[in-house]
Amino acid sequence: MRRFLSAARNWNLPSKPLLLLALAATSGICLAQADHIRSVRLDDQGVVRWTDDNSEVRLLGTNYSPMSAHDYMTVGFYAKDTEDRHKAIDQDLAHFARMGWHIIRLATWGDWESSDEQGNLIQNDHVDLMDYLIAKGRERGIYFLLTPMHTYRPSIPKEQTDKLRGFEHFYKKDELGTNPKAIAAQVNFLQQTMNHINPYTHVALKDEPSILFVELINEPIDHAEDFKGSVAYINALADAVLSTGCKKLLFFNLMQDEAIAPAIAASHVQGVTAAWYPTSLLYGVNMPGNYLRTVDHYNPLKNPIISKMPRIVYEFDTASLVEPYMYPAMARAYREVGVQSMTMFTYDAVIAGATNVGWATHNLNMIYTPGKAVSAIIAAQVLERTPRGTSYGNYPANKNFGPFRVSYEEDLSEMNADDKFMYSNTTRSTPVKPAALKQIVGHGSSSTVTYPGQGIYFLDKISADEWRLEIYPDSVMVSDPFVHPAIDQIKWRLVNRPWPIAVSLPGLGKSFTIQALNEGNTYKTEAHDKSFTIRPGVYLLSRSKNVNLAALPEKLGDIGFREYVCPEAPSLPPQILLKTQSQYLSGQDTRITAQFVAPSSASNITLKIRQSGTQQISSYPMSSSGGYDYSATVPASTLTPGSIEFAVEASLDGATTRFPADGGFVKDEVVQSHDALTLFDPATDRQRMSFTRVSDSVREPQMTIASSNGDDSLKLRLPLKSDPAFEDYSLSAIINDRIVDRHYSDSAGKVLSFRARASANHKQAWLTLVEIDGTGWTTNLDLTTEWQQFNIPLDQLTVSRSVKLPHGYPGMWWLYWCDPAEGRGTPEDKVRLANVERLQLSHRQKVDPANHTETQDDPWIEISPIKLVAQ
Repeated sequence: MRRFLSAARNWNLPSKPLLLLALAATSGICLAQADHIRSVRLDDQGVVRWTDDNSEVRLLGTNYSPMSAHDYMTVGFYAKDTEDRHKAIDQDLAHFARMGWHIIRLATWGDWESSDEQGNLIQNDHVDLMDYLIAKGRERGIYFLLTPMHTYRPSIPKEQTDKLRGFEHFYKKDELGTNPKAIAAQVNFLQQTMNHINPYTHVALKDEPSILFVELINEPIDHAEDFKGSVAYINALADAVLSTGCKKLLFFNLMQDEAIAPAIAASHVQGVTAAWYPTSLLYGVNMPGNYLRTVDHYNPLKNPIISKMPRIVYEFDTASLVEPYMYPAMARAYREVGVQSMTMFTYDAVIAGATNVGWATHNLNMIYTPGKAVSAIIAAQVLERTPRGTSYGNYPANKNFGPFRVSYEEDLSEMNADDKFMYSNTTRSTPVKPAALKQIVGHGSSSTVTYPGQGIYFLDKISADEWRLEIYPDSVMVSDPFVHPAIDQIKWRLVNRPWPIAVSLPGLGKSFTIQALNEGNTYKTEAHDKSFTIRPGVYLLSRSKNVNLAALPEKLGDIGFREYVCPEAPSLPPQILLKTQSQYLSGQDTRITAQFVAPSSASNITLKIRQSGTQQISSYPMSSSGGYDYSATVPASTLTPGSIEFAVEASLDGATTRFPADGGFVKDEVVQSHDALTLFDPATDRQRMSFTRVSDSVREPQMTIASSNGDDSLKLRLPLKSDPAFEDYSLSAIINDRIVDRHYSDSAGKVLSFRARASANHKQAWLTLVEIDGTGWTTNLDLTTEWQQFNIPLDQLTVSRSVKLPHGYPGMWWLYWCDPAEGRGTPEDKVRLANVERLQLSHRQKVDPANHTETQDDPWIEISPIKLVAQ
């Protein structure tokens, strides 16, 4: 894993009043109520269609609940009153409209926050904010999936939750579907909620045109074994809504227990809801590795019992992953099983976007995570343009589908259609039909836009020779956003600085004018040979030098033509981010890279190196490699075996910035190519490991680390006490960066060296190397109760399936095994060491369904550090 080192990980945010003032500095445009809210119907095949033209409904958006629980608390860290909360909603809705998102899942904790023991609706700030959000969302052309009851305790401090007296406080979650008093409270609450009249629209929720769907309850505990009782419970909730005269399409959760499908199909609801977190949840750091092989298909919605029921994805995300290559692939898998609406979980409100202090395992915001935002924008296009039921096969053959492309290697989501060109990172692709382009959405550079900045930008065609450019400040990740977020620690640093940009678009030519449009922006310039300098804002690019700005339209879709919603970049000192390897090879030139993050470039930046134990320091000037990036080549003569230390100094406006700031150095190791390479070390690799999930109630790793003969070993248990029929328990550890750092590419002559043992009652032990495409190369370990030395040549490993870890959620085994990629495993095939990504250790048993013998002790296998050595 490349190490990401920052000179200042915990930059403080501006004071609350200053931040609120910055966030409120929008264009001031007020949009009139959207006149294009449409109604839907359900056809006899279970497809939701627009009533006006009979076309299929296809919507992508987000969960967004600033009125409830954790999100209410998060916004409250930065908002001082209800007016500020309203402004925060306005800002986020502007971004949703800008991204082309047209649905919000409104999941409320009203069952905790806005009700009493009997389920009576209580009017309070939470209800007001819900009403405001619905009203303003409708103005933006945004629809809603309403989930009135949440079931989980609000994700706020326990002492605050304990003070809530909604009806959920009085009942256990597992009795909501069985206790008559709990059911009566839910029925009452649903009826009063649907009859509630929104004071901002003067329309009852049951009649609100922007609410298309109602999901009766969020993630209930099902009792599928009681079919009759389950149908009765679902019907009680559905009939409560229907009794108000509400004609919305009603949905019930499938994913908490797929065995509930027959009861849902027999009930009064029309559809099912599903969720998917293929990268699991709560990993704790930004996850390395390729996860495209985990999203080929989505099997739970292939159940024939629900074949003629509409399907909604109420939550999905690539949790603990900031890389922007996954969302279109997930949308592709969903379209294969007929999904028509999907809302990711969750969006970081712009008011809190710098810190990711919202849901710690999620991170998405249009300004702060621009590449990931483009990926989500492209996913919406996948939903709109991919036919239901279409399968594109398995990874890696499905990386290109329709006008879309995903690439782990390029860290890229891409759409290249006649009318739209979108890319989440720099791409080498060229538009398929430049003259037909109507929109470009980008992060990075392409053949159309060359831009070294790190902000998202939009180009929309206005006429044959006019384009609207909307461009945002740079967002630089200065600290891992998934590690201990806090309200005053910046994870994403906005930098407002001018950059050169080149725009090559039909109709503009080589020379054109650039005029600012957003409020407070007076910047104006001209392009020469398609190039000019740009700063964040909204601009009109025009071939004509005499543009009548007063004649421009007021709106562009659901956004104001001059509208620009963006916080001010904080005023912070320069910052150095140094990227290091775990090891360097002696006798080879090595390139060292760093970022200098500031509103302008450094006058000089220097890499300083010393050998540990000496005071002699060598200095190497670092040159700009584009944007904030600098690099220097360290000659082979400097890299001799042993420890080596690095520091970086930069000068700007007469001031010096240093990393490390305390005058110290960052220490690394220089090794020789024939030295043993430790691939896996139990003592130090805990953050690299992921494990099989035993069950939704048993998620902790089934392992211990012990010391034996001077080494720390790892003991992996097979959890038969939890389930005697448990088939496989695996550990998966990322190792590809270590292989890259050592410059290994060929498996010839390489041996896996380690010691291992097992309990007397252990089952089968397997050691597997997994390549980026998911192909596994494995060997069975013949273990005894005594320690044994193993030396396994890589060329003796045999092709196999691997395990998809981290374990996706929800669901268990349908998304667990990964077969070798198509075309792999031929007689000539062997391990491609340069492509190896993971090392997996597995404890397995062949299950006899007729013999589920209970056990007193979980069997275990134990392994020492694993090294790669020359034979």
